[in-house]
Amino acid sequence: MKKMLFVFMMLASVIALNAQTAKGSITSSAFDALKIIDYQIVESHNSKKLTAAVKVLMQQGWVPYGPVAVVFDPTITYQYTYVQTMVKY
Repeated sequence: MKKMLFVFMMLASVIALNAQTAKGSITSSAFDALKIIDYQIVESHNSKKLTAAVKVLMQQGWVPYGPVAVVFDPTITYQYTYVQTMVKY
């Protein structure tokens, strides 16, 4: 529960910093404190497996970035792919 609260607080901070930076009211050095240092995309055809993979990565210090994307492929497999971007600060 503490990790979830921490992740929520980090994401809220990033959103607030992005809004302030866009307005020009915050310096780039303050924003650098939350600079993304690594990035990866996790995907699965099963939402529960994606959830499990995201949880493992979160325990390793990765943070979900943005919402889960759901892609439907009607051409060959007729299946869904669930995609989550993960970042490290």
